[in-house]
Amino acid sequence: MSEGMMNWLRAAIERRPWILLPLLGIGATIVALAIGAVSKQTQPPRPPLVLLLRPSHAGIGHVLIVYNNSDQPIWRVNVYGSNPGQGSRMSYQIPMIAPREMVEVGWLEAGWAFARNETLAVEVEGYQLLEGTTNDIFNVQEEWIRNNQLR
Repeated sequence: MSEGMMNWLRAAIERRPWILLPLLGIGATIVALAIGAVSKQTQPPRPPLVLLLRPSHAGIGHVLIVYNNSDQPIWRVNVYGSNPGQGSRMSYQIPMIAPREMVEVGWLEAGWAFARNETLAVEVEGYQLLEGTTNDIFNVQEEWIRNNQLR
């Protein structure tokens, strides 16, 4: 801080001591923003996964398709689901997804039939946590189908 700024600050505090509080708040905000900027820079990457839902062949709800959109295998993919309305939860670990391959998670694999209005999280060590709802996936799929005139 320049000498002129320091003199102004001293004089302002002598005349009105309460001015220090907002200035400290501004300083704290700047520090918080700087810390936030650093944390955003060091945030892990998004996992190279594509999530889709398809109707179950068993006729019970939907099956989650987890596609590895990379040239490397992805290890220990944890899938979590919950239905807040029913108070039920599920978790399932996919040991490995080979490059450019997909794995399905549904009633047969995890004892869970995905439906609308459920929460979904996919966790892979070293990557950002993917969180959302099944509605997010359905909405994106329906928009893509409409835009590509597949119905």
